[in-house]
Amino acid sequence: MSTDHVEILEAIGAFAAAELDPLTSRSEAPASPEVAPEVVKAAVDLGLLADEPSGIGLWEDESSDGTALSAAALTTLAQSSPGIAWHLSALAVGAVLCRELGAGSSLCVVGLQSGQGWSRGALGKLLSGEELSEDEALITAAELPSAGGSILVQVADGVGCVAVPWLDGARLQWSVLDTTLNPIANSHGLEETRSCRVELPPELSPAECADPTGLFCRTLSMTALSTLAVGLGSADAAVDRAAKYASERVQGGTVIAEHAAVQILLGRSRAAVESVLALLQAAGPIPADLEGLERVLALHATGHELLCRAATDALQVLGGYGYMRDYGLEKALRDAQHLKLLVTSPRSTHLLLGRSR
Repeated sequence: MSTDHVEILEAIGAFAAAELDPLTSRSEAPASPEVAPEVVKAAVDLGLLADEPSGIGLWEDESSDGTALSAAALTTLAQSSPGIAWHLSALAVGAVLCRELGAGSSLCVVGLQSGQGWSRGALGKLLSGEELSEDEALITAAELPSAGGSILVQVADGVGCVAVPWLDGARLQWSVLDTTLNPIANSHGLEETRSCRVELPPELSPAECADPTGLFCRTLSMTALSTLAVGLGSADAAVDRAAKYASERVQGGTVIAEHAAVQILLGRSRAAVESVLALLQAAGPIPADLEGLERVLALHATGHELLCRAATDALQVLGGYGYMRDYGLEKALRDAQHLKLLVTSPRSTHLLLGRSR
């Protein structure tokens, strides 16, 4: 990593300490979605979010070095607050998309999936330009957003619009909509944000886009890598908490960090975290084609399985105390499971990869 990138990450670490740590000082009381607009304003002032490239903005550089920098920045932010880090990333991806579509809004997020989810073999055919059978077309239409349907997004307060891909016959199109987010009960984790349903109008007008399929692959790749980077920061912080607890908790006349079983749990969780870090560092540039997208989704599926294992092992270090909100480990596990499913499930990714070869 270059000296410039190291300095950028130091500035982002200082931002997290000043803006996020005070909001998350108590594990049992995570930050509210209502604080997000003030955090976003501070992120804009820093340059993490911007209508025009700032040099340090999240996901504004899609090269290998830029991808590594954005992933490292999100990991740093997520060590303080996974939900707020995810929200900032969602806005950053939305800003990239709006620049591509000429929409000019930095408070936009992307709605990539309908309430039915996505990622069966039909989607791979669609993105590679192959002709779909009648059944495959019906499946894909149900899995992607569509006029008159709805989409799901996971965001905090302050979002102004949503960009959605949709099917026009067998062709992908994009639209940017000013719309209302309808919060629904969070199913699992990321309490700093809200699960929201967005109802789409009965007719959608396509935005000007030279390569809507390539833009879909890029957007989905950035989103998948975002979940992995946020999950990495959350798991890393969880392992640190578990190690601190083990170094202080006395049982049988000695701290439990001296017990082999605890050392195995900590070592296994640390190995999982280091493995995901290596995966992210090797992610390469953001792809604009199906082959590159499949590579990113493979990293996503493999990485999240490791992160869920790391969070589980870290929780087990505390024994029964790990399930109490006071220590923050149960939240780390819930967040890991939630992030794993935000883009697609590992099983769905395996189906996509298996059927596309």
